Amino acid sequence: MTSVSHKSRIRLIRIAEHSLAKSTYVSHCRTISHLVKKNVESKPIICHEQFLRMQCWDTNDYQEALKPLSETGITLEAVHHFAHKISAARFSLQNGLKVILMANPAAPIFSYQTWFKVGSKHEKVGKTGLAHLFEHLMFKGTRNHPTGEFDIEMESRGCQTNAATWVDWTYYTQSLAQHKDNLECIVHFESDRMSNLILDEKTFRSELEVVKNERLMSVDNSIGGSMSEKLYQQAFPEHHYQWPTIGYMDDLEKTELATLKQFYKNFYAPNNAIVVVVGAIEATQTLELIWKSYGHLQPQELEPYAPELDPPQTSVRMSLLSKPISTTQVLIAYPAPPQNSPEYSALELLNNTLCDGESAHLYRKLVIEDRVASDVSGFLTPFAEAGLFEFAITPMPGINHDDIIEKLDAEIRQACLNITQEEVDKARNSLELALLQSFQDNESCAEMFGHFEANFGDFSMAFKHIDEWKELELEHIKAIGQKTFQAHKKNIVIAKPSEH
Repeated sequence: MTSVSHKSRIRLIRIAEHSLAKSTYVSHCRTISHLVKKNVESKPIICHEQFLRMQCWDTNDYQEALKPLSETGITLEAVHHFAHKISAARFSLQNGLKVILMANPAAPIFSYQTWFKVGSKHEKVGKTGLAHLFEHLMFKGTRNHPTGEFDIEMESRGCQTNAATWVDWTYYTQSLAQHKDNLECIVHFESDRMSNLILDEKTFRSELEVVKNERLMSVDNSIGGSMSEKLYQQAFPEHHYQWPTIGYMDDLEKTELATLKQFYKNFYAPNNAIVVVVGAIEATQTLELIWKSYGHLQPQELEPYAPELDPPQTSVRMSLLSKPISTTQVLIAYPAPPQNSPEYSALELLNNTLCDGESAHLYRKLVIEDRVASDVSGFLTPFAEAGLFEFAITPMPGINHDDIIEKLDAEIRQACLNITQEEVDKARNSLELALLQSFQDNESCAEMFGHFEANFGDFSMAFKHIDEWKELELEHIKAIGQKTFQAHKKNIVIAKPSEH
């Protein structure tokens, strides 16, 4: 399995760096180009003028688009704009399915994503890894299409398909050309596997072995994966963020088919799903196709999610691992707020200033100037609930891990005290550029909408970053940094070369 890169997709920043190697994000990537022909009823190609008219629609325009669909019961819930150039809207079907549409007329292509509000945090103690295992099973057969037919059909259309599971969500995505009946075909297959998936013992056991091998590769036999697993166990003694998305081996081996069937019923329901379509689309036609395929699906009684909250951390937590490596590796993490916290934007700017590139403070100081480390990086988790601000550092040979931890701690505190307006402006410009570039790409844009809608019920958070960064005062950024990087709140994992 291959990770989907989100690097430069704002707010999902560096999720790829947390991929299989860190056992926190797992994706199912299939890039497809084989050509085969299948008979499905064709739809007319939408003209370019229609795309342009829809690109920055207001509420009245979207309401007009709904008029031909008045008998479907679809409702318009929200319309949001960005820079008076583009707009996106959220609709709701009577069964609870949410639909987010945004037109991008730049090219006759579109991305179609289905997000489910279920990730590893929705699992239970002793039953970990279900969300990710289910991602695999969703590519198997349904009552209408045998195993392999989905792949063959996508191949015939030159489609790029991906799927990903993380702590808060799972999503499935396709990108392809907007011509003939491509959109209708995607809508059909996605609605079908939401409700008609075949779960049998043979398929389940076969895919379980694939996942177990993936676990061996990405965690058990991976230095980074095993360190990350230990870090999250340590940092989240109660909360369900504590276990890896891929699950524990003991739990995987004990998984039963009946458990998976209940999981499917509980979470793969229209009232727990979000469909996001971005690209060369026309609103009325897209909504009609979605209603015809999804409108008859019955909502389910969703299993309530009640997070186990961790008590405030009052002292340093440390774990020491012995690994077959030649150089010591260190992970350090501080508790961080959820992504919708007012403090999160300040930490984004600090993360960019501290860790983004060779000119960033920590790399320049520890790697280039003092030469006490060969590498240092940072990662701020974009979680729906309180997460972590992580630092990974590789000390130079002969540098004691206690010394490098103390040095890193001191440099972080010093940087937060002395950060300049010029550094903040540079970080803000870098983040703004990445955000604006993401709006040029249908898949990146759909990912942002789906992520924020799944985690917070508000896709428009994707439009608000620039204003949030601009509103931050220098002294406030410094204060947030000093509050976050308190010495007694450190979580440390050290991997040392094993003694032979």
